[in-house]
Amino acid sequence: MMSLHEELEAFGEKMPEFRSSRSGRAISRLETVEDESSDEQQPE
Repeated sequence: MMSLHEELEAFGEKMPEFRSSRSGRAISRLETVEDESSDEQQPE
């Protein structure tokens, strides 16, 4: 049985449009949120 990560990779390879549009946007949004929160936590 494949792990969830492996299943997502295999699914992404079958549907590149879905992977690039949906997950790509979600991932970039998550990275942006992480960057903003880490910037706020740093002392000036």
